[in-house]
Amino acid sequence: MKYRREIDGLRAVAVLPVILFHAGFSWFSGGYVGVDVFFVISGYLITTIIINELDKGEFSIGKFYERRARRILPALFFVMFICIPFAWAWMVPSQFKDFAHGLIAISFFVSNVLFWRKEDYFAPAAEENPLLHTWSLAVEEQFYIFFPVLLLVLWRFGRNPVFYVVLLMTAVSLALAEWGWRNYPSANFYLLPTRAWELGVGAICAFLMSRKEFVANNLLALLGLSLIVFSIIAFDQATPFPSLYAVLPVAGTALIVMYGSKDSFVGRLLAIKPLVWIGLISYSAYLWHQPVLAFSRIRAGVEPSQNAMVLLVLLSLVLAYISWKYIEQPFRNKTVLSFTLTRSRIFGATAAVSVAFVSLGVYGHMSNGMFDSWKNRHPEQAMTYELITREIELKMAGPQLGQCQFRTITFDESTMTRVAACAEQHGQATMVVGDSHSIDVFNGIVLNGHHPFIIGAVSAGCRPHTPETGCQYANVREFVSIHSELVSQVYYTQAGFHLLSGSSGGKEITGRPIFTHVHSHSKINATVKEDFVELVAEYLDELSRYTRTTWIGPRIEPHISNREIINSGCSSVFSLRDGQAATFESLGNSIEKSSSGKGFVYLDQIKRTNLNMQKDFIDCDQWFWSDGDHWSLSGAKEFVSRLL
Repeated sequence: MKYRREIDGLRAVAVLPVILFHAGFSWFSGGYVGVDVFFVISGYLITTIIINELDKGEFSIGKFYERRARRILPALFFVMFICIPFAWAWMVPSQFKDFAHGLIAISFFVSNVLFWRKEDYFAPAAEENPLLHTWSLAVEEQFYIFFPVLLLVLWRFGRNPVFYVVLLMTAVSLALAEWGWRNYPSANFYLLPTRAWELGVGAICAFLMSRKEFVANNLLALLGLSLIVFSIIAFDQATPFPSLYAVLPVAGTALIVMYGSKDSFVGRLLAIKPLVWIGLISYSAYLWHQPVLAFSRIRAGVEPSQNAMVLLVLLSLVLAYISWKYIEQPFRNKTVLSFTLTRSRIFGATAAVSVAFVSLGVYGHMSNGMFDSWKNRHPEQAMTYELITREIELKMAGPQLGQCQFRTITFDESTMTRVAACAEQHGQATMVVGDSHSIDVFNGIVLNGHHPFIIGAVSAGCRPHTPETGCQYANVREFVSIHSELVSQVYYTQAGFHLLSGSSGGKEITGRPIFTHVHSHSKINATVKEDFVELVAEYLDELSRYTRTTWIGPRIEPHISNREIINSGCSSVFSLRDGQAATFESLGNSIEKSSSGKGFVYLDQIKRTNLNMQKDFIDCDQWFWSDGDHWSLSGAKEFVSRLL
């Protein structure tokens, strides 16, 4: 296959935004689309090689997997090996246990499945997972388990039928992705069926370009580059992905592959030496950047400053060059330290190293993250860790519920039968509605024994201002409007940070990053999203036509990481950042103002709970929080006793 320098330059365009996105630079809020660019490039290059060898009658499954092993595994295994001592030294047991699970999953190329079950890619905790980025390698390798076999089996029927099969598979996968983000967003992000179309687009490019030579086209190539750059800048964690939105960077990459040859302006731009150099080391750069950033966050306990992040990005590139030169290149050239690497030796070494990683992973799981070893090395931190772990486990188990204290987001026949029976026994229900913060209020009402009949129409991630498929608000509206005689009171509350907007580097940031992506000594500057407040107010005003409705205003959210708490110890006094309390007070004032002239009541949570960080955060007997903004069961009981 003829070497194309501009493709290496395109790899640089893919990897740099991914790294800068993970480093928290706001201008690269859509930098994660670099992975999609990689998928298209991979599909194009691998399919081109397979087609050429099939045409010549030289294709071999064994030879194909040998090439994949030489290309992917040495650098991957090396980075995994280097991660182990840092994980042992710096991770708390729960993190090391997750790390151990990652070692096992990566060895079987199913880490995407593991992280689908355990990690939200955009959540703060994910930033401390040094192996999270391997999900994309798992997707690729799963694709290449069946794709070459499919081409080999179908090739006897001719190139055109094979092309149309690939086209159909690509279209089905895209349609599945568009459906998936609405119904199963986490599975949609991580799993092969909704990612295969991106590799398929690259394969389609390979088929088209094997039929005829595409002439360089400056306009189409520039359009392709523009689509990629636009996606990197305009997309963020709120963008449904992958979905039809992903067509932009994927189509952009395809346009460059087909029309951005060395004779085009874009091709010449991508072929400049700095971009080609980064492209050559892009695989190693991708492997190194996440461990470097994750371990830095773990070690510091707080978000590193932007200056520190710049240095960490540069360190990732230096390490990438070293592993490219001394790991990738020798293995691809089949000679390491004058030792010839035959196919059998490559497969044998792969099996042996995989067994070693799996063995360590199993030991890490069985030893509960090497807890005893960690406790002996960190006796002072261990007490705080055990306290935090206990509170989180209790929160996950939830309070003991009575027969008429339950959570539901639908009101089907079985639920209505239960509601009717409870109403006959206890009278009208108290109803709690909202996102995960309302789950805290529900728990607190139960723990304080306020009401024997409580319906929690609560769902994490669901808010009236950004309703998603499967959320409960339409169901609640219908239930309350028809059965108002069964409900005495509706309490609504939600996470305050979703009603705020911050900025970093001149670009808007929303959600938890307003607090988690700034240094612990930085002042919090955020403004209220008045349109979101008004949407919630309108919804609650509608509910208030049928029953008494109360908007419980925002709590002050500390957003202090568990790692920082463990490092400091449970006897330490923690404090809010400058401007943090004022931000939530301003939000509360805005909500109270929105209630004017409407039927619902505003309840000031900040005044009622009167948060005192010295007493209401942690002591060595109890932790009142379960993460940066949610209450533990201890906190729920204490704060709701003040609130209601």
